This record gives sequence, C-alpha cells and structure tokens, in this order.
Amino acid sequence: MKSQPRAFSKRAHGLVHGLRFVLILVDGKSPVSRILDKGARLPNIPATLEELARGGYIRTTEEVQRAGVQLQDPKGKMILLAQNLLGKQGARVVKKIQETNDNPQDLAHTAEQCKKLIKLLIDDQKADEFVRRSNELLFIATTTMQ
Repeated sequence: MKSQPRAFSKRAHGLVHGLRFVLILVDGKSPVSRILDKGARLPNIPATLEELARGGYIRTTEEVQRAGVQLQDPKGKMILLAQNLLGKQGARVVKKIQETNDNPQDLAHTAEQCKKLIKLLIDDQKADEFVRRSNELLFIATTTMQ
C-alpha cells in the first residue's frame, strides 16, 4: 500500500486514534496481507483500511498501477485463487464460492467459512493464506468500486 504524505504532515489531521494507529502500519511497501497480519489484533482492520482509502489517505499499489480501474469480478478472482492455491483438493471450496452472492460482504463471510473447511480438509497454512489473500482481493475490490 502507498501512504499519502499529507497524512503524516499533521498528527491531528482530523483522524481518530484508531485510524491514525492503522495508518501508522501502512509503510508504503507492505502488501495488504502483511498489514492485515500486523493489525490482526485490532478490531475490524479491513473496514479501517477501507475508511482510510475512502478518505484518500492510502491507496493500494494495484490501484495506483491500474490508475483507478475497478477490479472486475472479485468472486471470479476468489475462485481462481482457490483453484491455484488448493488444486484439485479445493473443489468444495470453489463450489462454496460459486454458490455465494457477488457482494463483497457475502464473499468475505464465505472466505471465513472456507478457511474452516480448508483447515479441516487440507492444511492450516493454506487456510490462513486463502483467507488473507481473499481479504486482500475484497479490500481492493471495495476500495476501487466506490
């Protein structure tokens, strides 16, 4: 994620403490997944990152590179992620995603359900990676759709 210089010019830039704290985690180099890991103990960090993006304080590298072009079909991207990450073992995960509504909230809920399924059937590390990368896709999709 890229941090906007104006956000650091004044400490009291009108941001509440929680937003400032999350903004500090954004170093301009780390991918969204690493920021989510760093802030894992913070309440609702994806929503906080989304709020910072809406306010113009941060942008994803992908958004900068696409110059604001929307991420098309986040559901399709999640299906591809499951297929690439899990291979044939991910058929049940793919089916679960396919049965989900296209809105980001439902897809985020499904990602959490799939995490549990992947942990049971495949591997804890792959489950964590799947949900982390899904959240990153959904974060990018929601910040560029607005």
